[in-house]
Amino acid sequence: MGEEATNTPEIEQKFVFELLTGDILARPVFARDGHVLLDAGAYLTTDLISRIETWGVDTVFVKKTADSAGLLEETGNQEIVLLSEEEAKEPFLLSLGTLEPEEPIEWEEISKAEPPPSEEKMEVLEEEIEKRQPQRKPVERTLAAPPPIVYNRREFREAKRVLHEVHRQVVNESRIAISNLARRKETNVMALRRLIVRLVDDGLANHNVLGALANLTRFDDQLLSHTVSTTVYSILVGYMLGMKREELFELAESALLHDIGMSRISPDVWKKQGRLTDDELLEIQKHTIFGADLLHNIPGITFVSEIVAYQHHERYDGSGYPKGRRGIAINEYARIVGLVDVYAAMTAPRPWRERLLSYEVMKHILASSSSLFDPLVVKAFLRCMSLYPVGSLVELTNGSKGVVVAANPLYPYRPQVKITQETSGKVAGSDGDVVNLCEEPSISILRAIRDENVSNDAIWRAI
Repeated sequence: MGEEATNTPEIEQKFVFELLTGDILARPVFARDGHVLLDAGAYLTTDLISRIETWGVDTVFVKKTADSAGLLEETGNQEIVLLSEEEAKEPFLLSLGTLEPEEPIEWEEISKAEPPPSEEKMEVLEEEIEKRQPQRKPVERTLAAPPPIVYNRREFREAKRVLHEVHRQVVNESRIAISNLARRKETNVMALRRLIVRLVDDGLANHNVLGALANLTRFDDQLLSHTVSTTVYSILVGYMLGMKREELFELAESALLHDIGMSRISPDVWKKQGRLTDDELLEIQKHTIFGADLLHNIPGITFVSEIVAYQHHERYDGSGYPKGRRGIAINEYARIVGLVDVYAAMTAPRPWRERLLSYEVMKHILASSSSLFDPLVVKAFLRCMSLYPVGSLVELTNGSKGVVVAANPLYPYRPQVKITQETSGKVAGSDGDVVNLCEEPSISILRAIRDENVSNDAIWRAI
């Protein structure tokens, strides 16, 4: 079995969502009962790829070709142009705000606060958490039917204006709340909650824009950026899982405060460039219990936020920490936050590495869906974010290039793409045609593109 799953120089294993029209099967596709569904040598058409997906097959083996050597391309000297020369000269509209970094968390003030609690106090707190944890009964979830998404630039711009303002306020209020809670100072929890309500309500009405906002916004403050992005992704996943409005409020608060324990870890450790020592890794792992301690018995903060801070690094197969819980023994909100926490961290730049493309991270999450993460949560996340989230730069099989402007929830590998460079190389600008790949079976995404010369602001303006 080990050799069967190993790629050879002539053969590669692909997820079904990676298959392209023209791929040739290198090995047969089998049904669960063992009979052959497709023989080796089959030339894959769009119809056959759709059938393979409906059969519930996850991966297949195909023959390597020059075109399939890799779905990620470092652009090098190839310039990706999103805006025409005239559009590039225009200032970013003030009505839409800016994606520039916000004011950072007051780390110097936090460092003057009381030191982390003793080991003895932590043990007492852990015992109390474990006793109270079973009070919430598991809830049966089924994936919600995703709403149809039709890209309309005028509506997108209006939603962008509304959500950007709410997002900015949430960032500022989160900065204040995290700084105050980390110093055990009184904080206006109700002000934070009012903004969470707005973020949930306005975000669900425009969830395609909300996902883009989280994906494209970057702050200088690593913890603040990560916290707000994780919150947005959690809201979207909760929606796809059919959560009630009140549950989404709880989930959003839990996500917003899940990493507050990192404020008790020296920034010299978690901002370190290079590999951490074993002692430093153990130190960082303490942030889960430190977070629970900071949220413990705070008026206005729900107990489930304390649980999520404590459990968001537990993994579905029991390989996480601090207690090695597995499956539904992990709080549902913690299972959601645990997954989107990984996505937000891997798609953000760090001092020691560049950010990874959303496509690369999604592949990692899907490959781990039966072990590290709750499979139902993975499915919900894939539906709301897609393999190519809004704002992703892509090249199509017809030679044109563009930016993803909307996802097709049931077909994550076939989003809607605004063409910014035509096949001829001509710049289409922000008024380029939008191609819905679900309606164009002869065209598909050839590769995701990384171009560090293209700013998030330029992408934001283009969509």
